[in-house]
This record gives sequence, structure tokens and C-alpha cells, in this order.
Amino acid sequence: QEQQHDKHKTQNNKNNKNKADNVMSAQQEKNDGGSLDGGSSLAGGSSQAESDVSGSQKNGNKRVSLITERQKILNTSVNRRILGVRVAVFGFLLLSTLAVSLAVYFYLRNIGKKDFDDTFDAQAVRILELFHQSVAERLQAIDSLSTMITTLALNTGSTFPNVTIPNFEMLGCNFRIVSGATFVSFSVLVTDDQRAGWNAYAQQNQNFYFPSLAADTEQRIMQDERLGYDTNASSIDLFQRNLGQEDADAIPSATFKEEADGAASADSQHHRSLQQGGEQNPLYTQFAPFIYNLEGTTMQIPEPGSGPYMPVWHNSPVIPIAGLLKQNVLDQPAIAEPIKTVLATKEAVIAGVDGIGGDTQADEVGVSIFQYFLQVGQYRHDQEEFVVDPVSTFHYPVFNNFSEAREIAGVLSTDIYWRLHFKASLNDELKGIICVIENTRNQTFSFKLTPDDVIYVGSEDRHDSDFDDMMFEADMAEYLNSTKSAATQSYTSVGFNHAYANYKIRVYPTSEMKDEYITSEP
Repeated sequence: QEQQHDKHKTQNNKNNKNKADNVMSAQQEKNDGGSLDGGSSLAGGSSQAESDVSGSQKNGNKRVSLITERQKILNTSVNRRILGVRVAVFGFLLLSTLAVSLAVYFYLRNIGKKDFDDTFDAQAVRILELFHQSVAERLQAIDSLSTMITTLALNTGSTFPNVTIPNFEMLGCNFRIVSGATFVSFSVLVTDDQRAGWNAYAQQNQNFYFPSLAADTEQRIMQDERLGYDTNASSIDLFQRNLGQEDADAIPSATFKEEADGAASADSQHHRSLQQGGEQNPLYTQFAPFIYNLEGTTMQIPEPGSGPYMPVWHNSPVIPIAGLLKQNVLDQPAIAEPIKTVLATKEAVIAGVDGIGGDTQADEVGVSIFQYFLQVGQYRHDQEEFVVDPVSTFHYPVFNNFSEAREIAGVLSTDIYWRLHFKASLNDELKGIICVIENTRNQTFSFKLTPDDVIYVGSEDRHDSDFDDMMFEADMAEYLNSTKSAATQSYTSVGFNHAYANYKIRVYPTSEMKDEYITSEP
């Protein structure tokens, strides 16, 4: 069996080998046949091969081109995406920076605006308080002078209107310094029944004027020497030239000293010295023998029964205009109406503003008198600052006694240079504030306050309308009445009349002040 099995195995191996040989032979024949076919078609196949190669190259080039184009497109897309990311990042950074900058800017601007608002509010309140305090002090100062006149009359047994105040030039100077006024004048009230008697009294006592003028002039010159002012061209010399004196020595100071020794001799010396310069306006060179109304340069006797009268009897500073005494101020339209209001109400009255329009206009004589007072008063060395300023007259009653039944015996008249009432408000934080004053006489005028000065900027309301909503306003009459108390009122104080003329003060900031606190630059 084993042999038979081996034989069978050998036979199978032969069969498998024959099959493999047959397969290989068949494959060789197939290969040989392909070669013969290729050879027979070699010539034509060569051309086809070249064509196939060329097509393959074109297809390859197309594929390369497509790949390149696709790469470009891909690169462009990538670049755009990168650019977009960069723009987005830059925009984000820009917006972030801008947002932070704007936030800081508006934060600082809001702080600046708050500082501006707070500073202006505080300054406006301060200005109004100090302004009205200054006016109230003026009321108290003139009340003190009024009380002195009444006290002197009572202590000497004099009866109004026949009262003369000794050393009025000294009392008046003290009042002017305390109140800032450029002059103060006392006019007595004379009825028709008293007119003849007062004319006689005035004729007998009018020569007090010369010692008063001499004392005032001498005190002024001595003060200038103490303070180091140039006295070579003293105020009295300038004044004599204004009176038309060709020779400045026509009224030498020695003559004034001699005049103080005797009234009669002083009278004659004064007239002679004035006449040396030639013909003069009688208003400057002569006493009127009676209460008079001034018509141009002519002294007119008032019509009988036209009283009451209020002749001027004292002035400070004393100016060398003899004819100013006895002039009836109730005949002067510019001041008659407010004085009549004083007589009717027994209250203090501030008149309208001279020279800026409205219901009040100063006459030429009145303007000249104001200028003369400036030349010889406490502002004689700075009078240029006052020439163009708005000024109002202020009138205060003088009573015959201190009882409840007291009657008006005269009126003190002075002036208010409105600019001076803002002086106390000046400080370093005043970078530019506009103060507008308006009265019930249809007059409006404006001042600008800086750290160093108060500047008159003209008539009308000169504030910037951009700041209308920031206005502070105070009514003078209401303010003064609201501050009345035992601590601020003397026994003899009178009320402030607001029916004739009342004043309001409005306060506004300026762009100049705003720019100090709020900037437009980020």
C-alpha cells in the first residue's frame, strides 16, 4: 500500500508539472503574437504614440495650469482671510482705543464741566452778596452822616432850615472814603413861608464857604505830599484853569489861609482874586443873594408860591464855584423827581443812570459838576477811570429830630459808581464774568469782571446768550429788605424805595471762563 501511495503521489506531481508547462507555453505564445502584431503596426503606431504623448503633455499642462490657478485662488482666499483678520484686529484695537479715549475725554470733560458749573455758581452767589452788601454799607454810611447833621442841629439849638454844618468838608471826606462816592451834597428844605427868612440867614452865613474851601484844598495838598504825589500841578491849579483863569496864581493858597481868619475880608479877597482873570461866569464868581433857579448861566428868582425849595448849602469836596450854593435842586429836572420821591415817602431813592439813555439824561451843567468833583476828590489821580462809567445819584433824607413824628429837614445827595460795588468780588477765579444791571427806568448796562479789574463794556445787555440757562439774578429792593435785622439796621435807618427806580443784577459766565475748565481737545 505504501508503494502504491507513493506511486500515486508521483503521478500527481507529474500532472501538476505538465499543467504548469502548458500554462507557460500558452503565455509565451500570447506574448509572441503581441510582438508580431506590434511590429506590423510600428510605423502607424509611432505617429499615434507621438500624438498620445503630445496629448498627455497638454493634459498635463492643463492639469498644472488648473493646479496653479487653484493654488492662486486658494492663496488669494487665504490672503483675504488673513487681511480680514488683520483688519478686524486693527479695527478692534482702533475702536477700543477710541472708546477708551472718548471715555477718558468725556469723563474729564464732565469733571471740567462740573468744576466750571460749581465755580461759576459759587462766584455768582458771592458777587451778588458782596454787591448788595456794598450797597447796604452805602446806606448805613449816609445814614450816619444824616444822623450827625440832625444831632448837631439839636445840640446847638438850631432850627431847620437855618442850620450850617461846621467842618462839613471833613465829615464829607470821611463819608466819601467809606462809601466810595465821589461827592456828597446837603440841600435844606425851605417852604414858601420860610423862604424870605432863609435868604436872610444865608446872606449872613454864606462866607463859611471860603474857610471850608481853604481847609479842603490845604488838606488835599498835604495828603498828596504825604503820599508822594506830584503837587506842582495840584488839583486846585487845574481847577482854576478850568474856571478860565489866565494866571494859575490868581487864587494862591496863601489867600485861602488868610480867608480863614475873617469871613468879611475873605469874601472881598475871593471876589477880587476871581475878577483878576477877566469876565467870569457868575455861577463861578458870585454868591446869589437868594434861592435861585438856574436857566443856562442865568440865576433866576423862583416865582412866589412855587415852593418848596431845596437850595444847596454844603458840598464835599468843596469846589471853587461860589454860585453853587443856594441853587434850587428841585428846579433841575435830572434830580428833582427822585428828591420829590424822598420827600413824599421818607425813603432813600436811587435815581436812574446818567448818560446812557432810557428815562434819565444828565444836563450839561450836571455833567460838568460831576467832573469837577472828580478832579478834586479822592479819585483825582485816577479820574480817567471814572469819566465813562455809569453813575447814578442817590438821595437820603435828613430829619429834624429822632422821634416818630420826625419830619424831613433836608436831603443828602451822593453818587453811586456802580463799578466800585463789584470791586470786593475780584479774585483769581474770576476768569471772565458778565454782570448786567437793569433798572425800571429802561436802562441796562454791563460790566466784565476779571481777576484784577471791573471793566465797563457798554450799555445794553452784553452777555453771551449761550449761557442764558446759567443766569443768577437778584432784585436789589428784595435783597435789601430780606437782610434787614437788628444786626444790620441802625435806629435811624430808612427804607429803600423801589417804586421810583429799582435795580436787578444778572450774572453770567463767559466763553473765556468756560475755556479755563472745559477743553474741546481730547
